[in-house]
Amino acid sequence: MNNLKSITKYNWFWQLLILLTIIGLNLGISALIRNFGFYYVPNEYPFGFNIGLISSALIIIFVTWGIFSLDLFNKSPAFTLLILAGGWSNFLERIIFGSATDYIMFVASFINLADLQIWTGLILLNAQIWFWKPTTM
Repeated sequence: MNNLKSITKYNWFWQLLILLTIIGLNLGISALIRNFGFYYVPNEYPFGFNIGLISSALIIIFVTWGIFSLDLFNKSPAFTLLILAGGWSNFLERIIFGSATDYIMFVASFINLADLQIWTGLILLNAQIWFWKPTTM
């Protein structure tokens, strides 16, 4: 039983380290793009900074709470790490820079790496929930 507790403790450490690394990578890319004059589109709040920041905070807190309360983080940590890292990256970017930095042209709009992480995590998590059923022995 002690081995199981130590493995779980280290898994949480590595998952948190990966989460913080991805968030740092997203913020670093956005800072580089903003500071070196690359083309980007600032994704600003349409109704003002305070209302947008409060609504973003409520959404990211609700999503984080939902992931942990439904135990999705333990069932599929890779997909939920992508969702959490992308959401928290966009939220922190709005706090630090005042807007999210969109720099990738996708179909008819601009997105950033954090948006891609959120969508990839959501699509794969839904595919796992609906289609990839675990085999029982």
